[in-house]
Amino acid sequence: MSQHPLQVARCTKIITHGEKYLISVKQIAKFVVGLSEKLAPTDVDEGMRVGVERNKYSIQLPLPPKIDPTVTMYYLLILIDTILKVAVE
Repeated sequence: MSQHPLQVARCTKIITHGEKYLISVKQIAKFVVGLSEKLAPTDVDEGMRVGVERNKYSIQLPLPPKIDPTVTMYYLLILIDTILKVAVE
């Protein structure tokens, strides 16, 4: 059995604890969905990015926060600059 790719959505509200969640799929719509049998209600919080099935939109996977690559690069440059200053002293 091949695994289908998941679609990224955001859990905007927990309607009933552990039973129903309001998700927003970017540029499509909002849906009231349930969890996959593999997940516990504590795995999903409001505001979290989640992976959902494309046909039923049930939440299959909690996702990490989206990281802005420009911010990450900025902090990396600061870290490198600090290391170079310490090495020179």
